[in-house]
Amino acid sequence: MRDALDTIPAPARAAFVLMDIEYLTTQEVAATLGVSAASVRRRRAQALSILRTPSPVHNLAQYRVDLAAYLHDVDLSALLGQPLGGGARRCDQCEQSFGRRARSGRPPRYCSNACRQRAYRRRTEQPR
Repeated sequence: MRDALDTIPAPARAAFVLMDIEYLTTQEVAATLGVSAASVRRRRAQALSILRTPSPVHNLAQYRVDLAAYLHDVDLSALLGQPLGGGARRCDQCEQSFGRRARSGRPPRYCSNACRQRAYRRRTEQPR
């Protein structure tokens, strides 16, 4: 992770660390660095662009693990956006394990549309 952060220019690295690791707002980072909010957004975008560039050494999953190891005080579950211990959910219909698809909104209950439809039919089925 240190290698990846070292590839980012110092101003962009400062904006990235303060916003994405220390969770400061754009205005707080601007005040800390003594620059405008637009400059902070531009520097952060530059850092993210550099980090997103494909590299044979770092893929996204390894990046997340390395970042947590690099920053010992970071809560890994908050960083990953899912609980530790696998984080896999089970489908309410077929009990198949699946990962969380979206980062926002309500977590999915079913692994597929077919399971969702099957559960709906089971709930609405009229007794004969």
